[in-house]
Amino acid sequence: MDQLREPVSGDEVLPILQRRLLGGAPDASSATKISTAYQNIITGMQRAHAETPSERQQADEEGRLMRDRMRAAYPFHPALIDIMRERWTAVDAFQRTRGALRFLASCMHSLKKNGGAKALLGPGDIPVKDVDVRVKMLKELGVQNDYDPVITADIDGPNARAKRIDDRMARETPALASVKPATRIATAILLYSFGGLRREGSGSDETLPPGVTENELLAACVGPDLDNITATAVLSELRNTCLYLHYDGVRYGFKKDPNVTKLIEDAEQTVAREDSQARGHGPGRSRIKEMLDARLAGHHTAIVWPAKSQDIPDEDPRFLVAYLPLEFAAEGRSEQERQAKEYLTKYGDRPRRFRNGLGLAIPEKKQIEVLRRAVRYLLAIDRVEAKKQQLRLTKDQLDQLRERKRTEQAAAESCFRELYTAVWLPRVQDGDLELEKVERGGRPLQATGVHERIMELLTSVGTPRIHGSVTPRKIAERVRLGERLSEGEPPLMGIKASDVLESFFRDIAPPRLESASVLRKGIARGVSESVFAYASGGSPVLGPDGKYQVSRDKLILGRSIADDEVDFDSGFLMMPAGVPDVPATRPADADCIEPGLLSTPNMQEGVKEIGVETGSGSTTTDPETARRRKRVSLTFEATRDQVFKAFPAIANLADKSDGAKVRIRIEGSSAAGFDPSWLRNAVEEPLDEADIERTIEE
Repeated sequence: MDQLREPVSGDEVLPILQRRLLGGAPDASSATKISTAYQNIITGMQRAHAETPSERQQADEEGRLMRDRMRAAYPFHPALIDIMRERWTAVDAFQRTRGALRFLASCMHSLKKNGGAKALLGPGDIPVKDVDVRVKMLKELGVQNDYDPVITADIDGPNARAKRIDDRMARETPALASVKPATRIATAILLYSFGGLRREGSGSDETLPPGVTENELLAACVGPDLDNITATAVLSELRNTCLYLHYDGVRYGFKKDPNVTKLIEDAEQTVAREDSQARGHGPGRSRIKEMLDARLAGHHTAIVWPAKSQDIPDEDPRFLVAYLPLEFAAEGRSEQERQAKEYLTKYGDRPRRFRNGLGLAIPEKKQIEVLRRAVRYLLAIDRVEAKKQQLRLTKDQLDQLRERKRTEQAAAESCFRELYTAVWLPRVQDGDLELEKVERGGRPLQATGVHERIMELLTSVGTPRIHGSVTPRKIAERVRLGERLSEGEPPLMGIKASDVLESFFRDIAPPRLESASVLRKGIARGVSESVFAYASGGSPVLGPDGKYQVSRDKLILGRSIADDEVDFDSGFLMMPAGVPDVPATRPADADCIEPGLLSTPNMQEGVKEIGVETGSGSTTTDPETARRRKRVSLTFEATRDQVFKAFPAIANLADKSDGAKVRIRIEGSSAAGFDPSWLRNAVEEPLDEADIERTIEE
């Protein structure tokens, strides 16, 4: 009495299902052909993971057992029967025999009526989009409408996550359009999400939690039309995108409670709504500005998102880059140019003085929305993490939250790297102020920082717009030192150092300098090379003799000075011709060495003449003091070979001279005349490459 009887056990249920659900016995040859095809696919997948011969032998044996079960269960996949017989029976509301028959009958009827049947009816082939099928399944499992949001959001709704993945994969690989791998895998996970297996070695009433391991899932879903590599990739994507799919580190399963992804999605929608209500000035914009500020921290020449022209400093002798706000990209082209010109030419209500020391970094419109999305999700993740105790997040969920945060941070970093790829500079064309638009285009940049990439674009890509050095000759040309400013006036013999600084940062013309320190180095070099003299202590008066009335102890010419000795407030530059004379204490003709002292007998031949002069001072002619001469002048003619042999002697002389330089004068003559192209390519360009300044005598 009171003995439990199980009328059907094990695979005895398979012929019962065939007899009750099919109009006749299935074709044996079709069953054999299909089961063999599945055997090859699944056995190959398991052998790929086998590491030892015994494991490979076991994979072969399991493949043969699976083939025999599949042939006996055809047209049902054995995994589908196992779910109902071994897992769903743990659900109190599920009736093992009648419930399974009703559920399978509804599936087959739907597939026959609507199409879409595959070679086998497996866990991933259940047509859950059919309302009748879905209702019967959930009713048999006792959950009624509880899982409708799960199916709609993640599996088979109009905008379901699995459907999005399938649509994208169909565009990339048209052969997968009819396979729908994401929907297949998500559907199979749904079926495994109810009931549970009995725990081995324990009482019959104890079951494992609902869910399916990755190996079990792949074995139930892969087949001739879906390989395990594609299925694994799709499973990973489902895990990161579905809203109700949970993963505890071992098993996948759908639950009616939202997962971390759903919590993040809900928080992101809240952030987006706050941004929309604030009309672009909500938490998203503030976070982007904070992140940009952090990336530009330490760069004192970078100004972040100026709202008006006076937010950009004026009269700062450094090249400034103003990073315009994201809203600038949404304006029309004419409005953008109007705003840009206002930034470049005005400082509040007055004209901007240092216009040549400012550039505008322009945001790239294509990157803005991607950046905003990534930042919204970062804010959402922070809000979910702040409620971790209230939401009772598990350790696995917190790990998933941190992993998602790293993903969004990487996306934001990539957007910041490409956010500013163009700089607008002022230029004068036909007397009007225009914009010079420097764009990266397809040229790669090596730097990774936001400001470093902009400066690389301005200094190293194409024609340099910003210079880290300036030659003394360019300084003199820029301020027209030694030139007549107008007809009938004497040449400009001197100028304040402050006027030189202002000329470079005020007048819109190349070269643009990185900072005032660049100009200091150029002035110090010009003083040591005797291009001009430097006087400290204010502006001296030009006397009637054309010489400046300045004390010699305040004047430097022809010797090296430190960069920090150049004072733009009190410094003064003057041409050497304006330097007051020093009374000569020795005969002027004692300053030269006879040409024969360093000549050789065979150096009288040749077509070129080289003159070398260094320093200044006086000498005597007696042999004892000749070794201490302060000025050496040589003149000789030399052939091509002799010129090369003379270079070491000239280099030795330069090494011991003031400033480690000598002055060389070269003259060559040709009765037929020099070809201009040859002269440019063979003479002038090598000198330019060596950065040798020269004066061409006609």
